[in-house]
Amino acid sequence: MKKTLYFVLLLNFCSSVNTLYAQQNAINFSAEPYGKICMNYERAISKKISTIIEYQKWHQITSKTTSIDLILISSSQQKLTKVDGYRFELLSRFYKKKVLHGAFLEVGIYQGKHDIQITSTQSTTNLIAFFNFDLDHIGNDETSTEEYKSVKVGGGKLGGGIQESYGIVNMELSGGLNFNVFNSQNIRPTTGLKKASPYFRLAFGIAF
Repeated sequence: MKKTLYFVLLLNFCSSVNTLYAQQNAINFSAEPYGKICMNYERAISKKISTIIEYQKWHQITSKTTSIDLILISSSQQKLTKVDGYRFELLSRFYKKKVLHGAFLEVGIYQGKHDIQITSTQSTTNLIAFFNFDLDHIGNDETSTEEYKSVKVGGGKLGGGIQESYGIVNMELSGGLNFNVFNSQNIRPTTGLKKASPYFRLAFGIAF
């Protein structure tokens, strides 16, 4: 009898918690592996629709190496790209069931500004120079740097995902495509700056 009473009380408590936390808002944080930290605020505007404003802090460093090997001559080029800056996004989400619970589609726009630095290092090894006793020209390294300041960017995005709230704890898994329409200097050295680029979000936060 006591166990039954405890179980009934527990069900009533859970029901009260769910009623208390009939969430209309959420604040989520996420960190992507390529140097992007995000924070967003989501607010319900109806049972199945919400709006989101998101701030992204970018600090991305990517490296790419290409090489050519011939019989007596080899050459390699390393390109190091740094992208710093920020973006603001404005999104609308359309949930299948209700806001903050279950699957959703999202669509939105963004704008931001980036500083971009591209450092290229060209390394060449020439064994022909060795056989010609031209020891000063066996190996050669050349480095050049390009910098682009205050690159303004803007575009849209389309994606979807799933989100669930457990009490005040909120979790989200989502992804889709960015359509990078505007680039003030038309410089697109990394995937995130291409005309179309994928995005992925694994976020945790609070719902209230």
